[in-house]
Amino acid sequence: MPSSSIIRSLALTVGLLARSACNQQRPVFVVVQSGDQALENQDYQLAAAEYREAVSRRQAEWEARMGLTRALLGLGRPAEAREQAELVYSIRPDDPAVVELLAETMLASGDAAGMESLLRSRANDSNAPDDWLTLGKLLARAGDADAAEVALLTAATADQGQSLKYQKALADFYLAVGDNAEALTRYRMALYIDPANEPTRSAIRSLGQIPGPTLALPPREAR
Repeated sequence: MPSSSIIRSLALTVGLLARSACNQQRPVFVVVQSGDQALENQDYQLAAAEYREAVSRRQAEWEARMGLTRALLGLGRPAEAREQAELVYSIRPDDPAVVELLAETMLASGDAAGMESLLRSRANDSNAPDDWLTLGKLLARAGDADAAEVALLTAATADQGQSLKYQKALADFYLAVGDNAEALTRYRMALYIDPANEPTRSAIRSLGQIPGPTLALPPREAR
């Protein structure tokens, strides 16, 4: 009679072979979907494995490389994440999501200067509110509050005070740095743009105010 160790070994071998056969039969989009689900569940190890399989089977699968980059960041491997992000960037250099992810990997790998250079060059060229917003948020994460404030204000100016997200980004920034008075002012401007926005209303209440119509302020950047 075979020993229990032999039986376990045979069972493991059969299981691995079955999984391998199953994996070979899965279409790439199914593998990517599995990686997406694992990433959503913060199972970064499984997500990385699934995305790697997708990449190995279709080298131009840039979406899978994006997922792999995020999974590697979740695993605390920023240098590897940056390698993947740079590959995606070489394919899609004008995709804002790709640029932002590359910048995140730069920051995570300790290259704050490279991150700022990449994003500032893009923002200066486009003067697009979203590009300034991305720069401001990552500068704040890098600990450069002064430069972050300037970038976020530039985003709101480029938007001409029309959109909620730039006012709210400023409000959240001021709240994070402890400037509650300026945070409240910007939340009031956000309230003016969208009186029904619950995160804005909740933030105003947390600062001791009632988010009624009389509290709303026109954004400073509005024309």
